[in-house]
Amino acid sequence: MRIDQINNIYETYKKQSVSGAKPIAKTQKKDQVELSETAKDFQRVYKLLNATPDIREDKVNEIKDRISSGTYSVKAEEVTDKILSHLDLKG
Repeated sequence: MRIDQINNIYETYKKQSVSGAKPIAKTQKKDQVELSETAKDFQRVYKLLNATPDIREDKVNEIKDRISSGTYSVKAEEVTDKILSHLDLKG
């Protein structure tokens, strides 16, 4: 294999020029996105959820008042049922 011939090949390709190429016209169109109605609904719900506080102060204050007045009572069975339902042990 002769390496010195690479220069000759390169010179041959270098002499060839691309002719007939036309410049590409620039377009004035801008990218745009169109959301489906379902996506818009999800977006509305997402915004509402973000606006909702993590802690519902009105419920917390109501339970605090009931505890301090002695009117708040929870059955042990209800607590057990909730715990087991979250652990998925109850079925």
